[in-house]
Amino acid sequence: MDTQGDALFYAFASAAEAAAAAEEAQRTGDHQRAARLLGASQELRVTSGGALEPSEQRLHERTAAAVERALSSDAMSSAWAEGRALTLDEALALALAAVD
Repeated sequence: MDTQGDALFYAFASAAEAAAAAEEAQRTGDHQRAARLLGASQELRVTSGGALEPSEQRLHERTAAAVERALSSDAMSSAWAEGRALTLDEALALALAAVD
């Protein structure tokens, strides 16, 4: 794989990690972190051009719905935007911190 291909693969793999960490954060009640991770996951997928598998999409939708129920609309939008603004390294650090 070339350097650009490596970067895109890394971004897509990181998006999947962020989505999984978002589900864990939501499950343990850390809804702000979950919303940031969902935003990061979305942005990383956009960056990499990747798409979720159907089962991953369903998990993403369930997690997002649970987080939306737990947070106010403003809090959800703000945390999601914060997540979308994270660098790849910041998103990974947030994802890893969510599962520690």
